[in-house]
Amino acid sequence: MRLSELGAVIYRSRRELVDEFATHINDLYQQLAENKTDVSVRYESRIPEVDYESQLLRMLEENHHKDTERGFTSFGPHRDDLTVLFDGVPAALTASRGEARTATLTLKILEAQVLERTLNTKPLLLLDDVFSELDGIRRRALTEYLRDYQTFITTTDADIVVKHFTSSTVIPVV
Repeated sequence: MRLSELGAVIYRSRRELVDEFATHINDLYQQLAENKTDVSVRYESRIPEVDYESQLLRMLEENHHKDTERGFTSFGPHRDDLTVLFDGVPAALTASRGEARTATLTLKILEAQVLERTLNTKPLLLLDDVFSELDGIRRRALTEYLRDYQTFITTTDADIVVKHFTSSTVIPVV
């Protein structure tokens, strides 16, 4: 019973966050990618949204024996997913590596914006090898967008970072 109650709290919080992301993802993605691909995001759950808590409880009860044998629960918010769509088609089916990386970065920036509003301070961004699959246009757009954030970027090509950031913002680490 408690698992379904807490699962419903997590589910509702995630739905709210994804709904917020959905209102901003297209504009931000288009700004970073500098193209007109229509990008959207949706929350995917195998449990119907209507009466989520009781539906989850029913599914947990029905699958208790199988879940015990497997060693994990097969239903709940931990099994839900986030789907990014490009022009209405799941990005996993159509996106290039650069497009997928840009979509991921877009979600990370949206997450940072939520944290900034919630905590009333800009978060520190740690980005690992973000430039490797981005073309010059996307690199330039990303670095321009990140100028207001304290950002640590790892890369195997320091020339890329120096090219896109002013010398006052780049501190090379060897």
